[in-house]
Amino acid sequence: EIPTGVVFSETDEQSEVRATRCVFDRNRSYYNALYVHSATFLADDCTFSNSFGNYGMIFFDSSTRFKNCLFESNATATYGGGALYLGGGVHDFANCRFEGNQTNGTGGAATLGAVVRLANCIFRGNSAASGGALSVGFGAQVEISNATFVDNTAAFGASVSMGPSPVSPTTLSVRNSILWDAGNTVDNSAGATESIDHSDVRGGWFGSGNLNVDPQLQSDARLSPDS
Repeated sequence: EIPTGVVFSETDEQSEVRATRCVFDRNRSYYNALYVHSATFLADDCTFSNSFGNYGMIFFDSSTRFKNCLFESNATATYGGGALYLGGGVHDFANCRFEGNQTNGTGGAATLGAVVRLANCIFRGNSAASGGALSVGFGAQVEISNATFVDNTAAFGASVSMGPSPVSPTTLSVRNSILWDAGNTVDNSAGATESIDHSDVRGGWFGSGNLNVDPQLQSDARLSPDS
């Protein structure tokens, strides 16, 4: 038996779980609020908040799609991914917000070890020992576009940290995004493959079309009219 807060699905790859306008709040368990294995999980306009466990609030070894979802104030005590731990599969996020999540491990908002695409997402106020917002490793292939990272904190990689991959190469692509976290914004001491282009990076970053200019973000992490 796998201890989890709300849902456990371990079926064939044709299985599908849907959640629309749902709230997953104040769950406490080893795998936290939700565990889905070998299935597809689709979430629209959902909130995942105030939950706590050893692993991230949501652990998937499957495929997912999140749209217009909020991940807020989740935490883990031992392992990575304050809100999410993604291991394997293909995962798509659109117009999602990750705010105030934390972990004593890696990836304040999420630990990514899968194929992950993040578009038009905001990461604000997340914290971890490494990878204040995101920890990328284990052969992950991560694409980030039109995202904003601000007020995230970590000793290594306030926005993103990249870890080693003993099996397959880890890759990270960031484009048209704002990474405005103080200190060590991106940590790639593991030597993974990364590219950051046409983005505004605090402290600067080598890449085509990058800037190091205060984006003048509003309190909700969106651009102000004068930006």
